[in-house]
Amino acid sequence: MAIEYSLLMEESSLSNEGLIKKIKELGYSCDVMEQLNNGVCINLSEQIGFSVYLIEAQEDSYNSWQSIYLKCNFVFRKIIIIRFDKGYHETNKRYESMIKMLLYVVKNLEKDAVLVKNGDTEECIFRGGKIIVNEKSVFCNLCNRYYSENDD
Repeated sequence: MAIEYSLLMEESSLSNEGLIKKIKELGYSCDVMEQLNNGVCINLSEQIGFSVYLIEAQEDSYNSWQSIYLKCNFVFRKIIIIRFDKGYHETNKRYESMIKMLLYVVKNLEKDAVLVKNGDTEECIFRGGKIIVNEKSVFCNLCNRYYSENDD
């Protein structure tokens, strides 16, 4: 099974063009892209070992997440999916790039976001400029380190 991280965003203001701009600002090329019916796929596999999808969530009852940290169901409007490429072997570079990219995106969000691994493990929540990290998560220390480095 491929490793996949999903950033479930309460806010829906991030556009395909906005995500592409942010990825380019981080120094990555967005030359390999595919427009989807409800979003975009940006293939960064050769550069950093994963693809990034921005998907517009459909209006239905499946757009909620039962958080271990929030008291009520978290309803999301957009999803950024990061799907790892099995053939990429620079594991540390891939995780560092993913975390930097996610932190760069969430620092401008006005509403909450939840990061989920493989659709079932809540890794962290971005809320009000703070990060709440699941202490049992595999990359808890990395996420804390990069968040504090980028906390302006």
